[in-house]
Amino acid sequence: MLRDLNELERPPEKRAEVAEFLRLGARLGDVADEFFAALRVGNVVAAQAQTSELSRLAKVFDASAIDLGANTCAEGASEVGLPAAS
Repeated sequence: MLRDLNELERPPEKRAEVAEFLRLGARLGDVADEFFAALRVGNVVAAQAQTSELSRLAKVFDASAIDLGANTCAEGASEVGLPAAS
């Protein structure tokens, strides 16, 4: 999805916001990859360590999407969140 969005023409007045949105999405993907990699090898402690960052990034990513006008799929997508790491 982000790769496709990156190919689109960016409105001049929103270039910085779109760039930040794409950066957040890439970071969210990286952290999710780390989370699932830890789960795949059975490292629950390492996966749990990623949950707070995943939840935080998902909320910021959703807020960024809403600010750019994408109010359908972003509304509430991260409201449930992930359990906090203890």
